[in-house]
Amino acid sequence: MSKATTAVLVLVGIAVVATVLRFTLFGNNASDKELIQSALKESIEASKEGRSGSVIELLSAQFEVNGQQPGTAQISRLVKEYKPEVEVPNNDPAIAGESAEIVSPVKLKLKFPLSRTFEITDVKFLFQKEQSTTLVFFPTKKWRLRAVELPEDAMSQLGDIGGSSGMGLGLGGF
Repeated sequence: MSKATTAVLVLVGIAVVATVLRFTLFGNNASDKELIQSALKESIEASKEGRSGSVIELLSAQFEVNGQQPGTAQISRLVKEYKPEVEVPNNDPAIAGESAEIVSPVKLKLKFPLSRTFEITDVKFLFQKEQSTTLVFFPTKKWRLRAVELPEDAMSQLGDIGGSSGMGLGLGGF
């Protein structure tokens, strides 16, 4: 191969790599609202399918429910066993800088051991934009679910599922 041909191939290769990096790193022009709604939708779909790893990936490392921090093993077990189907009719976030909030009624259907459905009013979802990486090492920010706040009456209903007060779903007292 001549030097000219080699130079052209190298330049084409560099252009292809630069284009891939550009679209990977900067190609996502989605708004924060769209990114939050997408993260919520992805976590709902993953939980319905029992894919606990996908759910955990979308949760903040400091994730908590009513001030309690369930561990990833506990969340994983609950997603795999109950395969929760969650409907959040109002998914329009109120965004303030690097945090966002969605307040909505929620319909929660659990499939294990018996199918049960709960209607919960005024559930608050708190999202936080956190450091992350793309393509293994390129820094980026990603919206993650930081906290869920449920009304106390919902906590007592959900806690009764597993047979021990507040601990049935791991959402109440630890």
